[in-house]
Amino acid sequence: MISRRVLVWLAAASALGAVGAGGLAVLAATEARHVSAVMAHGVDGIGRLQGGRRVIWKGTPEYSLRLTWNDKSGKSRRADNVPISTTTAREIISGEQLLQVAAPIRYLAADNGSAPILKADGERRLGELNTRIWLFAGLALMGFLVAIGLLAGRRYLKP
Repeated sequence: MISRRVLVWLAAASALGAVGAGGLAVLAATEARHVSAVMAHGVDGIGRLQGGRRVIWKGTPEYSLRLTWNDKSGKSRRADNVPISTTTAREIISGEQLLQVAAPIRYLAADNGSAPILKADGERRLGELNTRIWLFAGLALMGFLVAIGLLAGRRYLKP
């Protein structure tokens, strides 16, 4: 029979996992808001692809690019680690080489610290982020329900 102490530890672990999943859902939602804002209010430009990066995160590859471009005033701007969707990465990266040297981008003219997005990748990126939001929110909800269930079931155990 499982002791009360074990149930409390399992409930605490479930609650901690739920908080972590909720935090990841918030991060994905923040990034989705940024992508939506750039798509809606961004300025078009041509970005030069300077390099890329692939990182395995949570078991899936994450791709990002290093971009440079000139804004409307002619000032040179640069952004490192601009995330792109897996589908777009497959289209422009082959092995260790970039297949394109330039791509249409959108950026927020008023915000110098804001990352641009590839125009062709905006909708794909939003789709991936929305999937992550729902996945992490579901995991958070399941974790909290498991924690509550374990704590509620503990009173039915004999000491």
